[in-house]
Amino acid sequence: VLLAQPLVEHKRVNPMWVGLGGFVCVGLLGASCAFALAIGWLGENWIGVWSYLLPLVLWQGSACYVAAHSHIPFKTNKARRYSWLCMGVAGLQIFALITPYAIRWDITPFMHFMGFSIISLIGFIFISVHIRNISQQTI
Repeated sequence: VLLAQPLVEHKRVNPMWVGLGGFVCVGLLGASCAFALAIGWLGENWIGVWSYLLPLVLWQGSACYVAAHSHIPFKTNKARRYSWLCMGVAGLQIFALITPYAIRWDITPFMHFMGFSIISLIGFIFISVHIRNISQQTI
């Protein structure tokens, strides 16, 4: 959405606040789901979701943060390295999803999802640092 704004309006919007706002919204959704589970609104069939909430919030919240900054490499003509970094993170995510099945590693679905979420979070941190370096170079 930031890219769709005219340049004059875009300068007034700090992508950091947009990204943090997205992270907060995801966190509030996760907290709302946790609250609904805690007071029994969703029923007993949904109790299994409980342990997945934190990893999901970390994964999707960090994705929101990165997405809010993703226009910067394209705006500064530094998209090639950024694109390769994003493809590398996506490759690591695929690796995290497939590996336990490929090597017949006996782990719980929660541990599998937690591993995927941690790898995603670390990847998104690397992407964020890369974008921050790009934005500091252009100042």
